[in-house]
Amino acid sequence: MTYYYKLGTIPHKQHTQFRQPDGSLYHEELMGIHGFSGIQPLLYHLHPPTQIQKILTSKPVELTFAEPGALQPHHLRTANVPEGGDAIAARIPLLANSDVCVSVVRPTEAMNYWYRYASGDEVIFIHEDGLVTAGFQPGDAIAVILPMTVEAVAIYLGIIAAGCVVISIADSFSANEIAIRLKITKTKAIFTQDLIQRVGQQFSLYTKVMNAQAPTAIVLPLTDSLSVNLRQGDLSWTKFLSSREEFDALPCDPGTPTNILFSSGTTGEPKAILWTHTTPIKCAVDAYLHHDIHSSDILTWPTSLGWMMGPWLIYTSLINQAAIGLYYGAPTRRDFGQFIQNAKVTMLGLVPSLVSTWKTTACMEGLD
Repeated sequence: MTYYYKLGTIPHKQHTQFRQPDGSLYHEELMGIHGFSGIQPLLYHLHPPTQIQKILTSKPVELTFAEPGALQPHHLRTANVPEGGDAIAARIPLLANSDVCVSVVRPTEAMNYWYRYASGDEVIFIHEDGLVTAGFQPGDAIAVILPMTVEAVAIYLGIIAAGCVVISIADSFSANEIAIRLKITKTKAIFTQDLIQRVGQQFSLYTKVMNAQAPTAIVLPLTDSLSVNLRQGDLSWTKFLSSREEFDALPCDPGTPTNILFSSGTTGEPKAILWTHTTPIKCAVDAYLHHDIHSSDILTWPTSLGWMMGPWLIYTSLINQAAIGLYYGAPTRRDFGQFIQNAKVTMLGLVPSLVSTWKTTACMEGLD
C-alpha cells in the first residue's frame, strides 16, 4: 500500500512545472535509498540542491585510543554527555577503529550551514524528546495513572503524538486492579504521581503503583519536589522532560490505536476498549452537534484519564477550540462550586451521586 505524507505546498501532479510566487521554478528532487523502489520523498527546493557556493573542510578530529587489553563490557552513559554546540561540530567520539567511528552529541544550537561527509558513508540516528529519548517505540503501551491535571493532559497528548498507545487506568484502583490492566496491555512504562490528595488527606499513589509490579515509572510530584525515593530505573518528571521545545508528531494510519480504556471489571476481568485516531473526530462531532460546544465554551467534568470521560473531555474541548476547566480538589466541597462560578464554566458534567451530596450538605447554596 502507498502512503502519502505532505508537508507544505506541493503541485497537484508530480514531476511537472511547479512555480514560485515570483514565477521561477521550484527545484524538484526525488530522494530514495533503493533507486525507484521503496519509500521516496519528493522534495521541492527554493534553490537548486546541487548548487554550491563554498566548500570548507571541518576541523580534524584527533582520536586517542585506549591501550589494547582483555575484552570487557562497558556501559556508555550517553545521557550524561554535556549539552552544547550543533549536531556536527559538537560530536564526541566514543568508539572507533580504522573503519568506523561512533560519536554522540546533545546539541543545543541550530546549524547555520549544510554538511556533507565526503570521505565515506555516514549514518545519523536522532533521538527526539522525552518518550523517544527514553527508548520507547511507536506502538508501545504507556499507562497513565494520574489525577486530571494540566500535566496529565499534556502527557496524554504527548504519548499519542509519539505514536504510542495510552493505557487509561484510574488512580482510585487498587494495586491488584492496576496490575491486571498492566498485564492485559503489556505496558512498557507508566506515568504516575508520588502522592495524591483526597479530601484533605494525602495517599501514596507511587507505592500503590510499585506494589502492582509496574514497569518503568515517570513520577510527577504533588508539590514542588518528589516526596518518595524512586526505584532503580524510574525517572522523575524533571529528569524525563526534554529540553527541546518543538516535536514533530508521528504520522499514523487512521486505524492505529491511540488509547485503551477498560470496562469497570465488576462482573469479571476488565474488558479492553480500543480508541483509534478516528475517535477524537467522533468525540468532537458529538459534542458540537449534541452538546452545542463552541469555541467560547468552558467545559469541566470531575473525572480522570482512567475513565472514558477524561479523554473525551480533552478531544471535545480542544478540537472544538473550547477551554477545559480543571479543578484539583474534591468536587463534593463548596470550593468546587466557587471554581465553577468564578471560571464561568458553561458546561458542567456530573453524576447523580455528586448532586445528591450537594443537596444533602447544602454546600452549594447561594452559588451560581
